[in-house]
Amino acid sequence: MAGVKGRSGAPKGNRNAAQGAAIRGAIRRMLYQGGWEKLERGIDRILDKAAAGDLQAIKFVAETLDGKPRRQT
Repeated sequence: MAGVKGRSGAPKGNRNAAQGAAIRGAIRRMLYQGGWEKLERGIDRILDKAAAGDLQAIKFVAETLDGKPRRQT
């Protein structure tokens, strides 16, 4: 409902935000259970891909370190 305080207007919610929260939760659970080595291997793999010229990996690393650029409107 548009104009109602406390409602975004998306009746089913923001699916991207829900998916991101689920991924963050899974990573937290893995880390609490001693999964640091897996995380380090994953990070190493992404950095290796970026060093080899993979544009998606380069973009991911840049946005992770510097944040996403603001969109001009």
